[in-house]
Amino acid sequence: MAASENGDLTPEQESFKDAKFGMFFHWSLFSLPTGHEDWRTPAEAMGNFQAEKFDAGNWVDSVVEAGARYITFTSKHHDGFCLFSTELTDFSSVKSPAGRDFVALLSEECHARGMPLFIYYSLADHHHPGFRPGERAWKEYLDYYHGQIGELCSNYGEIAGFWLDPGPWHGPGYDYQIDVTEEIIKGHQPGALLMGRDFYESEKGVPDLPGTMGRLNNIGEGDPRKMPAPSPGNWPFEVCDTINDSWHYNGNDRNFKPAGVLIKKLVRIVGLGGNYLLNQSPMGSGELDPRQVDILREIGNWLGRNQEAI
Repeated sequence: MAASENGDLTPEQESFKDAKFGMFFHWSLFSLPTGHEDWRTPAEAMGNFQAEKFDAGNWVDSVVEAGARYITFTSKHHDGFCLFSTELTDFSSVKSPAGRDFVALLSEECHARGMPLFIYYSLADHHHPGFRPGERAWKEYLDYYHGQIGELCSNYGEIAGFWLDPGPWHGPGYDYQIDVTEEIIKGHQPGALLMGRDFYESEKGVPDLPGTMGRLNNIGEGDPRKMPAPSPGNWPFEVCDTINDSWHYNGNDRNFKPAGVLIKKLVRIVGLGGNYLLNQSPMGSGELDPRQVDILREIGNWLGRNQEAI
């Protein structure tokens, strides 16, 4: 979906293209020591979620030091645990021992420092009893998730965009009604970008241009759209990636990519006109992994010397 097919890019899309480099934060119950297994025992996992070392200022400091220019944060992942205050479920950080609204804390810090914030929200939800595609309860789930999108749009000031993720739960039968979701978002936040509709997304792989990328449809899949050779008028796109092999914190995953490898990928993506969204995976306590922070600092030092070149 190149600009020539859809008219001029919006100022928000142009600003997004200018950012070049963003920071993803994957953080939830899966960040606890037992990792992804915690979504299978949500009550126990929620009881262990204290986040006693979370510091929004430290998180944003790490982004600034890395030279990144926007943040994408997991407000709710596939386990259904909400890191924000919601009237629609008690399965949230506010009701956990942590007792805090982390979207509020991070958004306040971002607004104070002029850092654009994108909100990741999982379309799949293994905690909600209505997440059963094709059954009558599906309507209940749609009302629930659309209601939460409305809360996220209304309660945290200006949001730069939304990152909707179906995970592997997509295709026929999974009618997420993304058209309705987009109407809700644009009604509350006219300038917010929607991943898959206002910009394309690629997970880890750098696209070959010219080529095709996918426009997010109502069943959580990408309808193919042509993407021309790199050009200033091209539709924005983003490549998300991990520092090691894990999206969530995994103390046993020591396969960290050297800063030089990540820098080369950043330069390649930017050269194609895209953005690089590199993931940090904080510990369950909210503390940042110092091994990841050191690598990000190396990237930031390099960008400090070479930023104008890219």
